[in-house]
Amino acid sequence: MGLDIGLINKYYDLSIAGDILAKDHYNNLEKTAKDCVKCGHCNARCPFKVDQMNRMEKIKEYFGK
Repeated sequence: MGLDIGLINKYYDLSIAGDILAKDHYNNLEKTAKDCVKCGHCNARCPFKVDQMNRMEKIKEYFGK
C-alpha cells in the first residue's frame, strides 16, 4: 500500500513521548495508518516481530487518521 511504516511508528512514538511537532509531521504524510489494509506484509517482514496491523489500528485511533 506504500505506507512508510518506519515514519508512522516514529511519529507515533515521538508524539507519545511528548514531541509536539510529531503530530504535524504525521499529518503531513501522504499515507497514514488509516490507509493500512491489514494485508500482513509488514508483520511478516518486521525484524522486531511487532504486530504492525494492530499497531496501525492503535496509531489510527491516536491520531484520528
